Amino acid sequence: MGDTDAAESREVEQNAARYPDVKAELEAIQSSLELYATAHSAAPPTGLKNQIWSKIQSENTSTKTVANDPVPTRRADTKVIDISRYRTLLAAASVALLVSLGVNYYLYNRWNDTSARLASMQSEQTELAKQFEAKRASFEQSQQELALLSKPTMKPVMLKGTPTHSDALAMVYMDMASHDVYLMVNNMPATPSDKQYQLWAIVDGKPVDAGVFSMSGDTSGLHKMGRFENAQAFAVTMERLGGSPTPTMETMVVIGNI
Repeated sequence: MGDTDAAESREVEQNAARYPDVKAELEAIQSSLELYATAHSAAPPTGLKNQIWSKIQSENTSTKTVANDPVPTRRADTKVIDISRYRTLLAAASVALLVSLGVNYYLYNRWNDTSARLASMQSEQTELAKQFEAKRASFEQSQQELALLSKPTMKPVMLKGTPTHSDALAMVYMDMASHDVYLMVNNMPATPSDKQYQLWAIVDGKPVDAGVFSMSGDTSGLHKMGRFENAQAFAVTMERLGGSPTPTMETMVVIGNI
């Protein structure tokens, strides 16, 4: 690079002569520079040599030349630059650039990996939070239902399946103090897409609409269906969507007396 004086240059040469590793390293750097220069060399444009030669001749018309020598004598004030002194600098810059690119690529991959892991952990945390909230809500609902069923005024009524639906089973819980009626579905067959179940309260021997429900959603737990006084029995029939003003006796699924 030309940064050493004569004494330092001699010391480098002596070390290279004494230590093979130093000599090998210097030769490797020089070879790398030469390979780099060769790989990035470009052929000069056609006619460039003639243009340069003409320029030199025009600027040195006053300089004497040796007879029969096509090359003019170099002017005394012409500065000659030794390009070889910059080989080490160019080689070091090339190595530094390659190292920098390698480090940046490594850090970029690490950053992408860390970002992906962070996004995955955040997604898992969100999913766990949703599951926890669902469990908490289910637990609170179960606690409320247990407290409700534990009331001394609550009377259970088992609705058993009819001969055509012998496996069907449902429970009605009637608060004898408030007359509120709650339904719990234990085992009911699925309904067609154009049908719904309808609960009936038998009051004074007549069926009274107690509300409709479907099996497509969450049917677990208690479902408040209405308030009835003097009900003697409950039954469930399968009706059209939205319910029917009167029960279709042929589609009765379960029935039970208080």
